[in-house]
Order: sequence, then C-alpha cells, then structure tokens
Amino acid sequence: MNAEVMLQTKGDADHLRLFWQTAETMLEQIPFPEDAAQTRFNILVSIQEAISNVLRHGYSAPSVPQVELRLAWDGRCFTIEMRDHAAPFDPTAVWSLPDTSDPTAIPEGGYGIGLMREVLDSLEYRYEDGQNVLVLTKSVDRVESEV
Repeated sequence: MNAEVMLQTKGDADHLRLFWQTAETMLEQIPFPEDAAQTRFNILVSIQEAISNVLRHGYSAPSVPQVELRLAWDGRCFTIEMRDHAAPFDPTAVWSLPDTSDPTAIPEGGYGIGLMREVLDSLEYRYEDGQNVLVLTKSVDRVESEV
C-alpha cells in the first residue's frame, strides 16, 4: 500500500486533533514489526510536538498560524513533511535536552525535539520560498534492523 495525505490549516491549536486523527488512521495501516502500537504513538507525539512548537513559538499576534502537513507511506518509509510561514527556525540545530540534574529546577518544556530525535530515523530542515520545511521519517527497514 502506498498512500499520501495533505492537510492545510489556518488557525490555532484546535487543529491538532485533526492532524493527530489523520496521521493515526494512516499509521494503523503500516506494519511496524516491533511494538507497532508504541512506534505509532511515538510518531504521533512527534507530529504533535512539531506542530505545537510552530503554533506556540513560531507565530505571534496578529498573524494567523498556517501549517501544511503531508503524510506519505511508500511501503518502506513513513514521511512527514511540515511547512509553515513562521519565522525561520531550524529544530535540527537543537541537540541537547534540558538539564534535569537538579530535581528542583526541571524545566517544563524543551523535550519535544529531543524526543523526535529519539523515536524517528531522521529530521531534516530547510527554509525555502519563505517557509520552514521540516521532514521527519520513520523507516520500517530501520525498525527491523534494530531488532
């Protein structure tokens, strides 16, 4: 099975549910060989984190947030391509997780990009035509080779 879905929304975080449900429906068809439910959940959380970051940090009033999401499955790899018109920001340049060595000063945020790095096979970023373009991939082959 090969499939591709494109969503384009304007507005705030109310659209997160639409992105989640669409990706979830598509992911249910992908035969991840090891702990498929957890793999699917990890991908969904990664999508939510990426979109939430753009909506929360990328846009400022009075602009209307605009996010385009393309989900594609080619039989071997699940690809998420996200585009937005927010200020340029390269999430792939963020390498470290927040410092949690002091239990009394653990920050509330800053874990999303680290989580994406842990559960996905690749994160690629480019800025083109006035848009941030983030491409996330998860390969079935990679999952099988890790077993």
